[in-house]
Amino acid sequence: MNEVAGAALAVEQTMRIAASRERVFELLTDAAQIGRWMPVTMFEPRIGGQVEFAPTSVAVGEVIAFDPPHLVAYTWDWRDRPLGARTEVRFELEEDGEGTTVRLTHTGFRAQERRETHRRGWAHYGRRLKTAAEGGDPGPDRSGTEPDDVMQSRTVQLEDVFESVSRQLLDEHPEDERGRMLHSAGLKTAGTFYAFTTTGALVVKLPAARVDDLIATGAGQPCDPGKGRPMREWVRLTPADEGACAAYVLEARTFVAAHTTP
Repeated sequence: MNEVAGAALAVEQTMRIAASRERVFELLTDAAQIGRWMPVTMFEPRIGGQVEFAPTSVAVGEVIAFDPPHLVAYTWDWRDRPLGARTEVRFELEEDGEGTTVRLTHTGFRAQERRETHRRGWAHYGRRLKTAAEGGDPGPDRSGTEPDDVMQSRTVQLEDVFESVSRQLLDEHPEDERGRMLHSAGLKTAGTFYAFTTTGALVVKLPAARVDDLIATGAGQPCDPGKGRPMREWVRLTPADEGACAAYVLEARTFVAAHTTP
């Protein structure tokens, strides 16, 4: 786990929404309205109230600040796979002409990969919040599943990103090789594969505990080659950009290289 000793990491996002502050606050604090843009099972709009969301697995917390229509904040943790630190989500709303500026912060992370997972998640749900507040229909939440055309586009983009990452990594580690893993382009070191792409996903080899963590937080999915039993040390990922892809691939290479004899 890539932990940052002695320092907490945060997600910070700002967006302008063409809707009144009261309307945006309602979408952030009324369970029926929250459900339009984010899966929610409970939201008690008062200090000390309980909150429960279900974007991937179940996230729970307690309201710690409630000042309509300016501010709402609550603690956040995963019920089944705790973050190991107190994290807090905070929405601050400011009037901006006829619209509203929304500042989201999610603080308290101790691991970079957990921060990155939540950054992508809040970016996704922030777009859905904006659509709902401005009178649109966010549509079904496809954070876990995607239509075929989106998946096809992602496959092409990820293959290009993986190719770029591969070239850079092979320049730095000329002893590594390209190869085919499950009929897909992959990378290996000392004869052992550590990364490949398939159907819009990056698949990397990592410690089993790390794989479990990525799956539990929604950042990854099990890698099942079609035999009905997931590969224990492999995980399917959808990195947000080339930097995230490179980080996962390098992490996988480091793991494999440490357990492989040249």
